[in-house]
Amino acid sequence: MRRILNLFITGLILWMASKMAPEQVQIKDFGTLALATVSLWLVTIIIYVISLLFMAGGLIFESCSWVILGLFIMAAAKILALYAIDSWIPGLSIVGFWPKFWIAFACSMFTLSRPSRTRINQQNDRYE
Repeated sequence: MRRILNLFITGLILWMASKMAPEQVQIKDFGTLALATVSLWLVTIIIYVISLLFMAGGLIFESCSWVILGLFIMAAAKILALYAIDSWIPGLSIVGFWPKFWIAFACSMFTLSRPSRTRINQQNDRYE
């Protein structure tokens, strides 16, 4: 349920960006918005996996630079994903770095995180 809500929130952020800055963010129709939202989610996951491979390679070959590169890639994953979907999806246009940065920032700020599983929560789950 949390993932579905996060997809909805991401779509809402993209839609709001297109309404707030129509010169920089243009979305053709609802189908393009839905495709962009799902594509952003998938491409971000792929980028996370690639960054983890960089970090694992750095640990295996004892190269600190690969680990640092993996961390930077992970930190910029949403921005990189926005660049990718901007070039792949017809009907979607996000012009410039800063709109991509602010969309990625908003997605990160409003994403629902997994609730922590403390010992008290685990004990309460048994009684429900």
